[in-house]
Amino acid sequence: MMKDKVVIITGGAKGIGRGTAEVILEKGGRVVVADLERTDDMPKGVEFMECDVTSSASVDAMVRETARRFGRLDGLFANAGIGTYKDFLEMDDAFWRETLAVNLDGVFYCCRAAAREMKKRGGGAIVATSSVRALATTAVVAHYTSSKAGVLGLVTALANDLAPHGIRVNAVLPGAIETPMLWDAARLFTDNDMEKLKTTFLPMVPMKRIGQPREIGEAVAFLLSDAASYITGAHLPVDGGMLCQLC
Repeated sequence: MMKDKVVIITGGAKGIGRGTAEVILEKGGRVVVADLERTDDMPKGVEFMECDVTSSASVDAMVRETARRFGRLDGLFANAGIGTYKDFLEMDDAFWRETLAVNLDGVFYCCRAAAREMKKRGGGAIVATSSVRALATTAVVAHYTSSKAGVLGLVTALANDLAPHGIRVNAVLPGAIETPMLWDAARLFTDNDMEKLKTTFLPMVPMKRIGQPREIGEAVAFLLSDAASYITGAHLPVDGGMLCQLC
């Protein structure tokens, strides 16, 4: 269902993006990783393109080059994002704007550029990364929660707007996933003790374990594939049941 499909993954050099790249490559897809910089251990077979998702010009150029190089664009995983922590009363304008610029503006720019290309070729599929925190959250992440809730609103709207052009748009909502973002939280809250951080999450996760990037990748690959041909506007939690307890 993914064989020879050309898929762009933003933020694909590490974490969820990297795990998804590995899954799609194994399923026969062709992957363009769009990120700020290449890592030393990129999955074999990916094409890397430098891209800053906060710049519409950078995004547009990356999508154009993908279409030029491969002759088509079948899928987009708008995944690039940042996660930081700050008390709401101490949050300045620049801190707020940085998060929204990456997590929401970046998704908008990528979806717009990809959809314009997909429309020329009769359709495609888009998946955006939101978060369980878009629906149920905790302290010191008002900026992050707002950005990820905005992604859900955008996905819902685009599912309506783009369906006439044969373009499906869905979202995944990861829970606690073992990524560099989770390590950042460990450094901040548990003196770099990942195991201690995991224990704070486990009571909130019915499956009693932290998820892996490839588990998000499998869900994304399904939503991008022809197997999901009648699914659009969906908000799919991939969280080990976390939202069952938080909501």
